Amino acid sequence: MTTTNSTMPSALDRQITSAEHDAFGHRHYASALKSIVESDKYQPPFSVGLLGGWGTGKSSIKDIYTNGIRNDEQKNAAGLGRSDLVHHITFNAWRFGGTEQDLKRALIRHVFKELGGDDDYIRDQLFREVSETHQENKSIQEYFGDSFRTWGMPLLPIMLVMLVFFALTYLGLGLMGFEDAWGKLTGGILLTFIVPFLVKHLSLNAVATSRPVNRISLPSTSAEEYEDLLLEQLGKFKKEKISKKCERIIVFVDDLDRLSAEEMVQGLDAIRTFMEIPDEKLPDGLGLVFVISCDESRIADALARRHRQEELPGAIFSQSDARRYLDRIFQFRLEIPPFPRQDMRQYAIDQILSLPQLKTYLESENVPIETVVDRMIHVGVTNPRKALQIVNTFAQTWWIANKRETEELGSARPGGLHEGAVTHHPISLGALCAIKVSFPEFYGHLQDDPALLKRMTDVLVRGKSIEEQPVSAQELLRGSYFKPISTPEQISLQLQTRHRPLRLYLSSLNGLRWPPALDSFLFLSEDPITRAYGSKSRDIYNALVSGDRQGVLEGFGKHSDSSALDEPQARLIHYMNEDLRLETKTRQVSASKVIAELAQRIPTSVRGQLIGQICRSLNDEQELRYQLGIGRIGELLQSALPNDQQAIASRLVDD
Repeated sequence: MTTTNSTMPSALDRQITSAEHDAFGHRHYASALKSIVESDKYQPPFSVGLLGGWGTGKSSIKDIYTNGIRNDEQKNAAGLGRSDLVHHITFNAWRFGGTEQDLKRALIRHVFKELGGDDDYIRDQLFREVSETHQENKSIQEYFGDSFRTWGMPLLPIMLVMLVFFALTYLGLGLMGFEDAWGKLTGGILLTFIVPFLVKHLSLNAVATSRPVNRISLPSTSAEEYEDLLLEQLGKFKKEKISKKCERIIVFVDDLDRLSAEEMVQGLDAIRTFMEIPDEKLPDGLGLVFVISCDESRIADALARRHRQEELPGAIFSQSDARRYLDRIFQFRLEIPPFPRQDMRQYAIDQILSLPQLKTYLESENVPIETVVDRMIHVGVTNPRKALQIVNTFAQTWWIANKRETEELGSARPGGLHEGAVTHHPISLGALCAIKVSFPEFYGHLQDDPALLKRMTDVLVRGKSIEEQPVSAQELLRGSYFKPISTPEQISLQLQTRHRPLRLYLSSLNGLRWPPALDSFLFLSEDPITRAYGSKSRDIYNALVSGDRQGVLEGFGKHSDSSALDEPQARLIHYMNEDLRLETKTRQVSASKVIAELAQRIPTSVRGQLIGQICRSLNDEQELRYQLGIGRIGELLQSALPNDQQAIASRLVDD
């Protein structure tokens, strides 16, 4: 059992089950649902659409309603409570998505079982090809006919053979001189010894009174067969003593909008099949109500897309047509609107306050919870699920970073951070966690180029040109975030529609003081050398790309003498040099110039790698050759490979 301090703080993303824990007024929708499905004014069967986007609380509304049925102790005049009058069933459509059994069969089987039906029986009816044999009684004529064929017909030839044999024996005895008729008769009988032999080997089979009949039953596939199965079990359910007083069966169909477009339509078709059962076929006093929880816009999209492949009822060509089609499915609509932004923020604050470790952490950094939440819960966070995901990401990232900052302090083991690398910047941490949850594509690009956050802010918020960015960033922006727009005057770039929420969020972060480097936040890890220098490594890097040789030496504490750099210091420069590919050409040239000027102070174990990198830059960049001059280049080439010496000498001749 772990202690509180060693347990990672997190909040479980689960729907609420009672009105006491209702933070968004879901209980009112549960009451509205009750007034529809349990009303005597509306004659079943009918359906209710519980409509709202992901995370708006549809499952919570259902659970508040169903728990209300179980916990309602009020009785009517007949002494019956709601639990006696209403029986509810929940079918999770997502659970059966992508399986071999289609949703129609899965739904009828689930409802059948929940009504007390036998699972083996319903499996036989829906999924299995059943072969069975049973006995069928024969008629009297068939029985005597079989008896004659079994017994009579074999006896006739035997008797004929016996008569012929007896006659031949009788004549033979006469030819042999036996004149006495009785003697010949007796001898013939005695000589017909073959009779016992024939009787011994004669097998008279018993005649069965019935015959076997084989029958193969194929699985049920038609709407009529499904209807018969459901009606059969509804009748049995109504006759049971425990459910005899039941008046309404409510079937909740959850998560229909999480399925593929094809499966969504299958689910709707299944519900439509059961909704079309005539009222007179249902058992007396028993009604069937479906409550479908879904995002109507997603289902409308699926219906509209499917029409391109095959015809659907009502000629569905657009979302408007699809919604009219859904009107035939949903006789009632309960639409759940998005939540106010301030509600989301207060919800996030309450979740953080429920995690004592986080509350203590923010207090220790003198950062109000409201300030962090203001950066995390942006206008695009419209449901509790997304807000809770961001809070959990923030809590988990802080906890791991705190472990790595404290437990690996002074260690060279992998997976460590220098003290305060992440935990001293709670507002930046919250903003990056919001980006990770809300804009995962952009977060992935940030991990490839941490400077992309500043570059994207410059382009989207501050109005700078894409051409001002490094080539690698230009390619990414043009390929993933912008699209070309042709006008009579020119071809310009326009932000893709799907990235407009990202621009809105980055605008809200304008003015936020980010840490010098985001690598620690994005990877929650630093190499041992970077960890040893901590925040100084960013100062050294800034001096390097600015061409400030003295600033680099000051960062290493080598500015007051001419001693060689330590090997870890040289390796840090080597690592930084590898990251220059993400910088502009000007900053790359400045950094290469500083490294070239420090080449003689770099240990031999690292010098070869750095000089090789500088030689490649010298070969590519004329500006670097001009800044270093012939004398400095000559000193570098003394330690370079012959191929690099020849290539750069050729460049100098051309210059």
